[in-house]
Formats: sequence, C-alpha cells, structure tokens
Amino acid sequence: MLAPQSPACLLFPAFFIVAWLQTNCFSVAHALPPGQEEIYKTVEDESAARQLRIFISRPKPDTDAKKPAVIFFHGGGWVGGKPGQFDEHAAYLSTRGVVCFQVEYRLLDKSSNEPPKACCEDAVDALKWVIANCEKYQVDPTRIATAGGSAGGHLASYLGTIARQQVGEQEAPAAMLLFNPVYDNGPDGWGYKRTGNDYLKYSPLHNIDKGTPPNIVFLGTQDKLIPVQTGETFKSDCEAAGVTSQLILFEGEGHGFFNVDRKRGRPFTKTLVACDQFLQKLGWIQGAHTVEPAIADNVVLITLDGLRSEEVFSGADPRLFLPELGIEDADAFKQEYVRKSPQEQRRALLPFLWHKTSEDGWIAGEIGSGSLVKVTNGRYFSYPGYNELLTGAADDRVDSNAKKYNQNVTVLEWLNSQTELAGSVAAYCSWDVFPFIINDRRSHIGVNAGWASLKVGPRPATENLNFIADNLFHEWDGVRYDSLTAAGAILHLKEKKPRVLYVSLGETDDWAHAGRYDRYLLTARQNDNLIKTLWETTQSLEQYRDRTAFIITTDHGRGDGREGWKNHSVDLPGSEYIWIAAFGAG
Repeated sequence: MLAPQSPACLLFPAFFIVAWLQTNCFSVAHALPPGQEEIYKTVEDESAARQLRIFISRPKPDTDAKKPAVIFFHGGGWVGGKPGQFDEHAAYLSTRGVVCFQVEYRLLDKSSNEPPKACCEDAVDALKWVIANCEKYQVDPTRIATAGGSAGGHLASYLGTIARQQVGEQEAPAAMLLFNPVYDNGPDGWGYKRTGNDYLKYSPLHNIDKGTPPNIVFLGTQDKLIPVQTGETFKSDCEAAGVTSQLILFEGEGHGFFNVDRKRGRPFTKTLVACDQFLQKLGWIQGAHTVEPAIADNVVLITLDGLRSEEVFSGADPRLFLPELGIEDADAFKQEYVRKSPQEQRRALLPFLWHKTSEDGWIAGEIGSGSLVKVTNGRYFSYPGYNELLTGAADDRVDSNAKKYNQNVTVLEWLNSQTELAGSVAAYCSWDVFPFIINDRRSHIGVNAGWASLKVGPRPATENLNFIADNLFHEWDGVRYDSLTAAGAILHLKEKKPRVLYVSLGETDDWAHAGRYDRYLLTARQNDNLIKTLWETTQSLEQYRDRTAFIITTDHGRGDGREGWKNHSVDLPGSEYIWIAAFGAG
C-alpha cells in the first residue's frame, strides 16, 4: 500500500480494487520447507538406511534469549503428505519469536492395515531431538508445543498423552495446537482398522489425564472424519482432568479447512490468530498479533465528493463558524464539533471512519504530517477527478463536467469484462453525470444516478423510496440526496450481491458550493453514518462478512479560508490534495 509519507496521485483506488480482487494472499507450499535442514534420525527402510529430516525456522534477528518452540507434524492419514504443510504457520510464528520445527516421518503402506507404530516412534524421536538441541537453537525446554493437522494432529496429541505417560514430563510437550486431529482411534473413531484392539496404545482421546498439556483444537462442523461430538468429548474430558482445552468450531467447514489455500486463506488466518492468542495466554509470546487479514472477495468503493483533507484529519474548522456560512449559533457548533485535539475533533466529525481505520485499516493524506495524496489532472474538479480515480491516469481530453461519454475504460468496466465478475459490478451515485463517467452504454454496468428511480430490491421498499424522492424538494436538479443513494445501494447489496459496488455521495461538495458550512459538516457526519450502515450490511450477509474491503476517498480538494473553502480549481491552492482510506478484509 501507499507509504504514509509518500506523495501519490489518484491512481491508487483503481489499483487497490484490482489488487484486492486479483492478488492471491498466500503462496503455495514449497517443495521443501524453508529454513535449516537437519537429520534427526536414521532408520532402516526397505533394507536401506534412510535419514529423516527436520526443518527449522528461526526468528530474525536471532538472540541468545531462550525461546518457545512449536514442532509441526503434517497430515495425510499416516500414508501421505510431507513437511511443508505448515510453512506459513512456521514463517509467521518465527516473526513472533518462536522457533519452529517441521518433521519428516515414515509413512505407512496404503495397502496394509498396520498400526501407526512407526509414525509414533518417529514423532517421539523428533521431540527428543529437539529437546536435546535446545541449547543449539536457544529453545526453552519448558515451552515446547507440538502441533499438527489430521494424522499430524494425532501425532502431536499422542506426544502429549500416551508418549508422555511412557517417558515422563521431561520429554513431553508443554502445549498442543491441534488442527482437525484424528485423536479418537477407538471403535467409533478414525483409524480403528489399523489400531484394532490395541487402540488404547494409540488413541489420545482415551489417554487424557491431569498431565495432558493445555491445548487448542480447530474443527469444522462438516468434517466427515471427526464428528463435532468427538471434539466436545476431548474438551470435556480434558476439563474434567483439570486441563485447559479450547475447542474452536468452524461452521460449515470440512476436513483440512485450515490449510492456507482453502477459501483464499480466511480460515487459515482465523486459526493463526487464535494460535497466537493461545500462546499469549500461556505467556510464551507478548503483544498483539501481527497476522495479515485474508484477501478480500468483494470491494466497496465509496467517494465523498469534495470533502477536504482538512476536515478529515482535523475535524471542523472553527474559523468557519460564521453566520454568513449558515452557522447562527457558533457556541452550539463548538460544543458539537470542537475538541481539545485534532485527533479528538476528527473523531467527533467522522467517528466510524476513524474507528475502522484505527481498528483494521489505513489512511493517508494528512498534509501537515507529510502524507500527501493528490490528483494530477491539473483541473481539480469532479469529472477529471473521477476519471483519474477510476482509470488510474489523468486525461487532458476530460476538461469539463459535461455529460459526455468517457472514452477511457474505468476499473469498474474492466472488472465487469472479466468472466468471473461479469454482471457483478454495480454503481449508485448521487450525481447524474456518472452514467457518462462510467460509460454505462459501453461498459454494460448498471449505474443508478441522480434522481433516477430505484428498481432493485423488494417492491414495497423501492416504491416507498421513490415516492419520497419524487415528493421531496430537490435542492439540486442533478444531485440526489445521499441517503437515498445509499438506501438504493443497500437494497442492491442484499438482493443482487455484487462483488464490486461503487457508491458516490455528493452532498458535501454541493453544500460547500452553496456556502453552507453547517450543512457541509452535517452531511459529512451523515455520510460517515451511511458508510457505517453499508459496512454493517456487508457484515450481516454471509457472502460479505469478513470478505469485503472498503475503500473511501474523494475526487478533489478545496481552497482555504472563508471564501476559498467553498470552491476548487487550478487557481485555488489545496484543490489538488485529497485523501484515501481503506479497511476490512485484505
């Protein structure tokens, strides 16, 4: 993204939309895990000596301080798989000061029903090797966790139950991170064909006692190998023995849901955050997690026409609390908008925007801090600004606000031409020039703009909104009130569920041109609430929840002072400076 101290032109919103929807968030697994490779064991395999490897990911920069460690075992039903399944987990945890080990172990013959004895022996020896090498890798032997998925989860939990009971606490893990582990190998569990009557030698679920390490378990509710009841039984048996056990269920997910390539990384991200928080509770790591959110499947782009950076970053300007600018009671406005600091003041004006950018977002354009974002079209008014925003480049041919079809292809049109997104791009705009800016005739994007009737949504809702729109006093012939635009966009979200939604709100610019600073401020705050409502709508719908990025910006800046703030042009310094914010998934 844009560095906070870097100047940039308005091409970034177009770039962001493409990036969020087209970029893969995570790489596929490596052929071999990254990190240092060591041999932890040599075995006789098919009459030949075979060396079993372990791969170590160490924190950078490394220090002499003793560190926690996690030993990962891959899944594959004891008959398949290889180290590398937990590459991304190891890479992340190493940034949190954890030494990570990925273990290669012997696999069983698919055609046989032999028990997983060799797998378990290798797991035990891998743990012993790590303990023996704690000094070499600056590992604290009292803070070693085992982790694994599926059959690897079985091995990780085997080490904390059955193996621990055999070798003692000194050679046992202190915690377990278990990803849909097949830890019930009894008559009603997975793998019983291999364990048979000897299942008590292999089944962690049947060997829980007070020495079982604290653990966290991730399980999909639609896992066909591990019923939810199995996870709940493991948790309750642990708790009955006085052991901390956390079970996190993922609604509708099947086996292997946690892998990095599933559903564009969303379940992976959630499980990784939970692992981080689990290790924090143990006191093994400190500070908030640094997990990057998963890539977004949907983008909502919102523009607030002509809303200045000055108000966005510093809040209301008391110098403009004047009767001639619509503010008859300056004291009341000071009470409403003025605070002790610019940070408090901007939150008073735009509470939701600042809440979200602080929580899980980003914002640039604070001129006083050297964070510069500006348009480059040299016109500094709406059509040239929107063309630049939506195409990524200025165009000297776009030199007026006239209703002329844009010759340039916008990012909205380009996305709508992609097979995966065709028909899944929509625009709701307060200004009636937008059908021409987006070129609805060529792009085939439905652009509802100006005072056009709303047509998408339940009939009673659209009829009521259209009745209100038709019978309201129209302050401007070409600009619809923003609340109606947002209402139409929300109906469209619920019914059509577009992947890309553009919402252009326009009243801030028109009230400024009218010289009404009171209504400019009121509209800015109302628009902030409309953004909040749009966000809450996306989070209430399964397709959008935790899968949607919001990008919010403007088309131009404004001048300064009692007269200058009303307008924007090449003759008014400051008109080129804008701002951009983003929050949500990705």
